[in-house]
Amino acid sequence: MNPQPLNPQNHYDYWIWPNLGISWQLAKVRGSDRVVLKLRQGNGQFTFSPMEGFVLQHFTGKLAIAPSPPSKKPGFLHNLG
Repeated sequence: MNPQPLNPQNHYDYWIWPNLGISWQLAKVRGSDRVVLKLRQGNGQFTFSPMEGFVLQHFTGKLAIAPSPPSKKPGFLHNLG
């Protein structure tokens, strides 16, 4: 995979993070600090670090990539609703 730099002329700020909860379930792995993302139906699953799990829990369909305004708490999540 060869990632390309983002084009500043595109408006990525308004891209919405999809709702993974429709088809996927996020859970902690017993006896580990790892997080697993499992298909609700079927056997598919992916394992992630705690930090990646933290980010994945925000894929609810209600957040965009937009940075927070300077007057608010710094961060990269923008709540749409």
